[in-house]
Amino acid sequence: MYLALDIGGTFVKYAWMEKDGTMLNQGQIATITDDLEAFYASLLPIAAQHTLQGIAISSPGVIDSQSGLIRVVTLIPCLNGVNIKKDLEARLGVPVSVENDAKCAALAELWKGAVQSYPTSLIAVLGSGIGGAVIIDGKLYKGLRSKAGEIGTILCDFDPGTQKAVTFGRKNSAVWLVRDMAKALGLDHEDGREIFEYVKQQDPRVYPLFEEYCWNLAMVLFNIDYVLDLDCIALGGGISAQDILIEKVQECFMQLRSQYKEDDHDPVIVRCAFKNEANLLGAMYHFLQSTKMA
Repeated sequence: MYLALDIGGTFVKYAWMEKDGTMLNQGQIATITDDLEAFYASLLPIAAQHTLQGIAISSPGVIDSQSGLIRVVTLIPCLNGVNIKKDLEARLGVPVSVENDAKCAALAELWKGAVQSYPTSLIAVLGSGIGGAVIIDGKLYKGLRSKAGEIGTILCDFDPGTQKAVTFGRKNSAVWLVRDMAKALGLDHEDGREIFEYVKQQDPRVYPLFEEYCWNLAMVLFNIDYVLDLDCIALGGGISAQDILIEKVQECFMQLRSQYKEDDHDPVIVRCAFKNEANLLGAMYHFLQSTKMA
């Protein structure tokens, strides 16, 4: 069996998987972020649960997936500049692969999900920031330095007060949107499902915030479509479970298209097929591709 790991800033999720992506059992442990040896030690009991044939890893950060080097990862400082592939292969004696988490989510959608029938697609994962990945001609495109598709770092505003540009991921954080809407409603908690009931009713305290979020997202997606000529845009992350989000972004996008339409091809905007399991599934697909086991 194969072990898939989805490393996050709070938890490391794991799943034992078959080669076809079937998940046999899952769990999670707390992520150790500041001690590399303790981080590795926390993985050993998981790896000992079954006979291990390989490890497929999804991780945040800028990653050289060919060598296994995690160049930069702000959420987990102990992994900065670490070759996790080389280290774990030496410790466990099995092949290891590692890929960026947003790109793993995209690979899951390409393998078995929402974009498998579209040649050119963009996957945008909406969370505390925005993870992105690009599929061109049915293959993940990362560029020579592995940063292609990182739409969260697109600059979309400028703050005259601080004299600093604002990134798209920071301006359009789904986590911040829910936080701002909870504050506008006077709630002492941030339950997204509860808050979106007010959005569906177009409550004037929160609907303008939601509309602004959707317009900002639609405008960046519109710009990316003009660069890449997309067939499909798949939105992921917890907020994408809300039908009203998909519908509103589609509405805003088509309004922009009606104003600046130069051709008859409109990309479809859909919800990603996979939620919490996307990174695990995509990591497994990347493992199969990179080790030539597919």
